[in-house]
Amino acid sequence: MKLEELTKQQIILLTLLVSFVTSIATGIVTVTLLGQTPPGTTQIVNRILERTIEKVVPDKQGASIVMKEKTVVVKEEDLITKSIENGSKSIVRIYEKPQKQPESDLKKENNNILGDFVGIGTVISADGMMATNSVGLFNWKKYIVSTYDNRIFDMEIVSYGESINLANIITDQKSNEKYIFNPIILSESKNLKLGQSVVAISGESRDIVSVGIVSSIIQDRVAEKENPDKTKDIQSETIKNKTIEIQTTIQPLRIGGVPILNSFGEVIALNVISKDKFILIPSDNINEQIKLFTAESAKSQVKK
Repeated sequence: MKLEELTKQQIILLTLLVSFVTSIATGIVTVTLLGQTPPGTTQIVNRILERTIEKVVPDKQGASIVMKEKTVVVKEEDLITKSIENGSKSIVRIYEKPQKQPESDLKKENNNILGDFVGIGTVISADGMMATNSVGLFNWKKYIVSTYDNRIFDMEIVSYGESINLANIITDQKSNEKYIFNPIILSESKNLKLGQSVVAISGESRDIVSVGIVSSIIQDRVAEKENPDKTKDIQSETIKNKTIEIQTTIQPLRIGGVPILNSFGEVIALNVISKDKFILIPSDNINEQIKLFTAESAKSQVKK
């Protein structure tokens, strides 16, 4: 069939077909080009396309939907601000539980009596498990925690580590009100990148924020034992790189347990005291201690 022999309706349909094919080709080329864009180009500003229904226009042939694309600009500053807002709800401040003594010798905050400040803890589970610096915490002492909304709870250490302790925040069992904790996500150390933005939330009585970038990732080669066939005692060793410390441009923090967050509000490290100096222990260490504690708890339940 020749082009000049086409009817008006056939010409319109042909035009629509060509436009449709062109749109698909344009989308493929655009995605390909974006995939080849250097990561640094999109680190500061990310552009997100959202397709929304603008309005429905009725006509004689039926309702036609008019689509409109809008570009939403997400700045890294907005990501960091959101990260701080969410992270501040996941940290608690740890105090020694005061013994009975005159109120004048104790600190008062929002009608709650607090003892000496010890450090900061980071809530990592919805039931109130938290991670904090092990230095300064002793099993013969009792501790309490203060949440972001000034609620006071007892604290019980459940796992002692060389640098990091795990503890449970104990809520009042007599109260009918169930307190809802705000757990934070632990990022994997393999996702760390040099130059990525990080933020620390510290402060003894109020939130103090420090912002910087990851300046160094210290790794060590370790041997991990593997046993592919659990029915045999044969074990093989695999040499892997393990992140043992992180360095940032943030000024040294003098409070133990301070979480270091990435732009998405995930914990990448904890500020702890090790060998008489403050260092940033990667979040992988916290995950390892959680696995050990879970395994030991499971064994204890089986024995009972």
